[in-house]
Amino acid sequence: LLCDNMAATLLRDGKIDRVIVGADRIAANGDTANKIGTYGLSVLCKAHGVPMTIAAPLSTIDASIDTGAKIPIEHRAGEEVARLCRTDNYQRMNVLSFDAVEADEVRVTVRSTWGGPDARIFEIRVYGASAQA
Repeated sequence: LLCDNMAATLLRDGKIDRVIVGADRIAANGDTANKIGTYGLSVLCKAHGVPMTIAAPLSTIDASIDTGAKIPIEHRAGEEVARLCRTDNYQRMNVLSFDAVEADEVRVTVRSTWGGPDARIFEIRVYGASAQA
């Protein structure tokens, strides 16, 4: 466990061998939306040859959405950040809450249940889009 600002250096130095993050929504093609910063982390992982896995419940998959480009990305009101910074100059703020990661950047792992004898893991292989139970 580490703060996100450390990831690039630790990945470069070979101190991380796998990255696992959650997902708020997974499109039909495996593209994933998660908290802001996940896309940047996927780029770092790819640059350093470190696998990135998305771990999320089956209910996270939204088959009605073709690709991550169609996942609605929440923008927070600039006032939220301005209030924390004790300023009223928020007109130019762009406050994204989430970002999307393309399926070819990650291996997506989805659990239908969390633990117990009925737990099943589905892997969506992004190169060829095959799924296995």
